[in-house]
Amino acid sequence: MKNKISTLAAVATLLLAGCKDVINTWGDGDPALEHVYYVGFYKPTSYKAMLDYNPAQGDTASIPVQLHSERVRSYSITTNLWIADTASAAPLLSQGSDYIVLGDNGAAISPSASGAYSLTWPQAVKGKQTLSIVRKSATKGQLKVNTLDPAKGTPTGTDIATTVNNSTAEYEVRGLTHDWNTVTVNFK
Repeated sequence: MKNKISTLAAVATLLLAGCKDVINTWGDGDPALEHVYYVGFYKPTSYKAMLDYNPAQGDTASIPVQLHSERVRSYSITTNLWIADTASAAPLLSQGSDYIVLGDNGAAISPSASGAYSLTWPQAVKGKQTLSIVRKSATKGQLKVNTLDPAKGTPTGTDIATTVNNSTAEYEVRGLTHDWNTVTVNFK
């Protein structure tokens, strides 16, 4: 019995040591991944959690966004978020009159030509920022917030192009596929 326990302890130690090496060297060794970052929604309980917000008129839905990065860089990176009205016909909610979007600093932000709202991460330092949606009117409807462009369709882990959030000559940001359509803001 003592031999079995000793053997199991030795195997467990080797497995944990192997995991430690993987964790400590994430991003090391593959030049193609050296400047790749990930953005997703911060979920304190489970990465599969659905985040639902139900702001009353004048209230704010504060949505935590998390950057996954293991380096401090000389450059800052920009991540994008898309907010879409889920009405099957003409959109019911209008940015500007029914809701406004605020960045982490509390300043209003507007969508780019592609419809993305941007957050900037100085020196690519990992952390959390808050994207806030302030309900301005009594109009009813529903918004979905995504870290992946809905125009690309449903993302898949087997097609990396569907997970690209932003790409420049210096870096690439990818969204997490398990976050797809998990953040809902209900205007009831």
